Amino acid sequence: MDSMSGEAAEEEQVVLQAAYEPTEDFELIDPPAGFARACRLTIVPIPGDLANSYACVHLTVHFRRQYPLESPVILLDAVRGVSDAQMKELRELVDQQVTELGGSVLVFQVAQMVQEFLAKHNHPPPKSLHEEMEERRKKMEAQERERREREEEAAEEEDDAEEDEGDSASPVLSLPKDEGEKKRKIAEGMKRVEELRSTTVEVARKHKELAQQTIITVPLHTRSSSRSRRHAPAVLEEEE
Repeated sequence: MDSMSGEAAEEEQVVLQAAYEPTEDFELIDPPAGFARACRLTIVPIPGDLANSYACVHLTVHFRRQYPLESPVILLDAVRGVSDAQMKELRELVDQQVTELGGSVLVFQVAQMVQEFLAKHNHPPPKSLHEEMEERRKKMEAQERERREREEEAAEEEDDAEEDEGDSASPVLSLPKDEGEKKRKIAEGMKRVEELRSTTVEVARKHKELAQQTIITVPLHTRSSSRSRRHAPAVLEEEE
């Protein structure tokens, strides 16, 4: 009988090892006094995916010498993501299943039940205040970035519409938006040309006025000289 019981415990350990060791969730440990074998399983909701397994427990099994005729001792320890109330409920479920399956090989079935329980309670832990603030900050930055992009797109569409209107109303060549500086310089150059043209017109006007004054003054001087010459002989005769 002892030989058969020992073989049952050893065979079940082999099954557990094959199922859990590839993900490093199986460990052989030294059995306490009075027990034949012992092992520890690390059970998660999604084997091999620790990133998405928020709950985790250690299931420790102490096999009695008369296993499976004598039920093993199964201990549960929370690692993460399981509340005290949930651990209490889980221990009650394990004890109930061990009682129902007493006298048969049962550890693998118990381990499967524990995994299913964890899967139903696999929720991410609540975020800290810092994490919530950081998440809000990133969300606000994303919203602000989207708002600026929408405003820029609207401004570009408005500029395009104005350029289209200008092209349809006047044949003047429009410059690309990225050549705004060239457009400004051209406008300044045209303004300077207009100022020079106005100055030239003003100078020409003044020259014309000056020329007209010269034409009027010269004949008056000439006539005065002629009259002086006509009266000169009379004066000489009287002196004689």
